[in-house]
Amino acid sequence: MRFGKTGRAVATVLLESKKTNLQWVVRQPTLLEHCSVPEFLGIASDEPRLIYSKDEFTISELLDQHPIDVIVDFSSGTGLDYYAEEAAKRGVTIVSAVSQYSDERAKTIRKLAKRTCVLHSPNITLGINFLIIAAKILKRAKFKRA
Repeated sequence: MRFGKTGRAVATVLLESKKTNLQWVVRQPTLLEHCSVPEFLGIASDEPRLIYSKDEFTISELLDQHPIDVIVDFSSGTGLDYYAEEAAKRGVTIVSAVSQYSDERAKTIRKLAKRTCVLHSPNITLGINFLIIAAKILKRAKFKRA
């Protein structure tokens, strides 16, 4: 939900890739609401993907307006509260690089994994390295929308 250093790095890679498409970024505060992600990051792009506040849209509304295949989460343990249930219901893959989940949230992750694809790496350094490898694999994968 935040747009910290790691989130910015991942967003930059996704925006610069010819084979992936960053649709949106959701943040907790409204400070950058409706700001263009490429503009914020200083990247030239014909696709002005926007930053939204989690208070502006429910995840259902956001997914209806801007469907996606994968949610990449670099927020906090509470980020799951916003998107997890709806993502699982829709079969949206969840990639979580949240460093630390409570025991309860870890159980939630395991339950979600029974309903949709979930990748969770609690160590951010390992997570970033894994995402680099996963991005290469995902570039070759073909996704179908329901």
